[in-house]
Amino acid sequence: MAAVLTTDVNPGQSKSFSNGNIVVSATKVTESKLAPVSGINNISASGDIVKRATYQRTVTEFGIEVFQTTNWVQYVYNGTTIKEIQGYDAYTSINLNPTVTTEWDGKMAWGVGTNTVNTCGDVHYGFFYKDIGIRYANATIGLWVNVANNTSSGYFNEL
Repeated sequence: MAAVLTTDVNPGQSKSFSNGNIVVSATKVTESKLAPVSGINNISASGDIVKRATYQRTVTEFGIEVFQTTNWVQYVYNGTTIKEIQGYDAYTSINLNPTVTTEWDGKMAWGVGTNTVNTCGDVHYGFFYKDIGIRYANATIGLWVNVANNTSSGYFNEL
């Protein structure tokens, strides 16, 4: 299971284990303009735009999503520069294996005043064995978006 959770997969790619029964895939970073909230438009008079980018890594076993991590960042930009980071998070969004544990820390986002917004979090994988929790892998999972050339990607670095 450690190899499955810590395998490096680029967005849009997947890797198979156990004769194809277990597949690890990474969703391409998706970006979306946010809909107006409480009468506040997502495009201001100055032309600033609010967007959210999301990156997900998924483990599928026999066609069922059994484990998934999600990173997202919401930001304001004026077409060329990040003006504000409104929110971000990194978390385990699906975990159907009760013996696998995840702990997150070191969550951060940066890029205000530049043309690239970044966010990441450190995840620590563990498992339970006879009431003892054992940590077996650590990684940093994150995403970046370059608003100047409209490119983005997610990343996974084993620590």
